[in-house]
Amino acid sequence: MEEAPKPNADYIVPSTVDVNPDTLDGKLKGDLTINVQVPANAAVLTEASTEFKINGQTVSGNVSTVNKGYQVKMDRREFVRALDRQTGDVEVSVSITSETGEIFVGTDTVNVQTLEPALSVQEADDVKVGDSFSLTYTASGEGDNVRSMEMNLTYDSELLEFVSVDSLVEKLKISHDSKQAGEVHLTVKGTPNRFFNNPDLLKVNMKAKDTEAFTTDVALTDIAYTTTGKEVIPVDDVIQSIDLYDDVSEIIVSGEDGDESIDTNRGSLQLLAQVSPANANQSVEWSVTDVDGSDTELASITSDGLLSANDEGLNGEVKVIAEAMDESGVVGEIVVDISNQLQLITGTPFGAGPPWAPGAEFDKALDGDITTFYDYSEANGGYTGIDVGEDNQEVLSEVRFYPREGFTGRMTGGKIQGSNVSETEGFVDLYTISSEPESGWNVAEITTEESYRYLRYISPDGGYGNIAELEFYHGEQ
Repeated sequence: MEEAPKPNADYIVPSTVDVNPDTLDGKLKGDLTINVQVPANAAVLTEASTEFKINGQTVSGNVSTVNKGYQVKMDRREFVRALDRQTGDVEVSVSITSETGEIFVGTDTVNVQTLEPALSVQEADDVKVGDSFSLTYTASGEGDNVRSMEMNLTYDSELLEFVSVDSLVEKLKISHDSKQAGEVHLTVKGTPNRFFNNPDLLKVNMKAKDTEAFTTDVALTDIAYTTTGKEVIPVDDVIQSIDLYDDVSEIIVSGEDGDESIDTNRGSLQLLAQVSPANANQSVEWSVTDVDGSDTELASITSDGLLSANDEGLNGEVKVIAEAMDESGVVGEIVVDISNQLQLITGTPFGAGPPWAPGAEFDKALDGDITTFYDYSEANGGYTGIDVGEDNQEVLSEVRFYPREGFTGRMTGGKIQGSNVSETEGFVDLYTISSEPESGWNVAEITTEESYRYLRYISPDGGYGNIAELEFYHGEQ
C-alpha cells in the first residue's frame, strides 16, 4: 500500500478544491458548494472540522465529509465577503482543519461578476471651522434587489452640526429623524433599479462649529438594506475622518528658556512661535530686521527660527518677526539684544601638507563647513592657520574651533600660536587645549597684548592635524 503523504511542520496536506458554481454573475441569494478532495492515502477523515478558512479568513459554513474528502455548503454572500470585494477571476484559497490537526489546503479560480451592495464615501477636503461642507456617499454592487436602506449618521455634536441630507438619485426618497444630539437616523427608499441608477446615492450636509479640535469623524453605522424578498442584510460601517482648521489669530514669539538676548560671540538663540488657535496652520516665516524695520547686519535667522549673531563685531538690538503662512497676515515680534560680538579675522590660509587623502587639505578647516576637516598625512607636525598680510597684524582675543567628528581626542594638547616671522617660524604659544574638547563648537579666550601676522592651530603628536573648523577673532568683549 502506498504511504500516506507526509505533512509538513504545520500538518498541511495539499488537496484539490472545486467551487461550484465557478462563476457568480447573478443575485447573491442562496448557497454555493465547495468540494475539497483530499489525497486517497490521507488519514481517515472525521465528520467534524475545527476550522474553515477562505483566503486566510475564518468563515462559517456547513462542513461534512464525503467519499473523497470534505464538502462545504455556504452562503454566497459570505463567500463574496471573504474575497474582500474582488471581481473578475479571483484565486480562492480554501483550508479545512480536521479534529486531528491536519490542514487540508487547495485553491480554485472563481469568476466574480456581482457584489452585494455597499456604501463608500468620497474623501472630504479640510474644513475650516464655521464653514459648511458636504459628504457624498456612493453605492456599489448589484447582487441583491434592494428596496430600502437604513442607517445611523453619527458625529460629535460639540464639533459638528447636521444640516440636511439630499438624494442624488431621481425618485429615491430619503427621510431622517433625530432623537439625540450627534445621531441622525436615515431611511432611503426606492425601486431596486433606482439604487444603482447613479453611483452617487446621497449627500449629507453639515457645518463645522467653532473649535480648536484638529479632526473628527462622521460615521454611517448600523447600515442595513432590505431586499424585495424582505430579507435584511447588514452592511459594513462607513467612517470618514474630517480634518478641521482655523485661521491664525495670534502669534507669540519667545526665546528658548525665556532668553531675549545673545551675549556670546557668534552665539545663537532659538526662537519659538506659539500660534493660536491650536488647529491653525502652525508654520511661520521668520525674518529679522533692525528695530526700525530696515535691513540689519547684526544677525541672521534660519527658516526654523535659529537666530545667529554676526561675525563683524557689531552689537545692538534686532527685531525678529514670525509671520503666519496661511495668508491671514498675522505676525508676532520680539526684540533681541546682541552684545559681546567680536570681529572675525580673515587672511590667506596656510598649513602643512599633503593631506591623508584628497579633500582633507589644511584649508578645509577654514572653509566655514563643519562637515569637512583637515587630515594631515603624518601623525605629527600638522598645522593650519591664516596669514593676515603684511602690516595687518591683529591682537587675538578669541578662537572658536570645531573638532573633527568622532576624533575630538586628537585635539587634546593642541595649541593656538602666533608669529611675526613666517608661516613656519617664530611662533609663540597663546593657548593650549589641555583636555578633550566638546563635540561641537568650543571657545578659547586669548589673553595677549601682542599683535601677530600669522595665526595657527598646531596639532599634538598623534593628532594628524585633525580639526573641522577654526575661527580667529579680535575686539573687546
